[in-house]
Amino acid sequence: MKFEELYNRIIELWPEEVDISDGFPSGENGYMFPTLSRIKNQIENSIDFENDHWGNVGAWAFFQAFHETAKKMKTKGEKTLKTRLVEKKLIDKKIHANLAPGKWDDEWAELRGDYKGLA
Repeated sequence: MKFEELYNRIIELWPEEVDISDGFPSGENGYMFPTLSRIKNQIENSIDFENDHWGNVGAWAFFQAFHETAKKMKTKGEKTLKTRLVEKKLIDKKIHANLAPGKWDDEWAELRGDYKGLA
């Protein structure tokens, strides 16, 4: 799977803008974003996780990248995450991290060699 193919498929599932004004600190260094999480849950519910492994990997990696970006934005007082402006390199990094040995070995091991990330 090439990054651009996965990106183009998964980004279409996300709205162009996500309200992050409802975000709040959680735990020592974490943040909760109820709206962002709700959208992620809707997207995950639309994916056949038994058969669509790339959809699974993509949905999770996008959420991770969006959450990380939203946390930085929230601490600066920003209230809207523009999903298409989140750096592709960050999403690619999250995909690589999730496919790395030791992360999801049983579920995604067969995908590792098939992923063609950003150069």
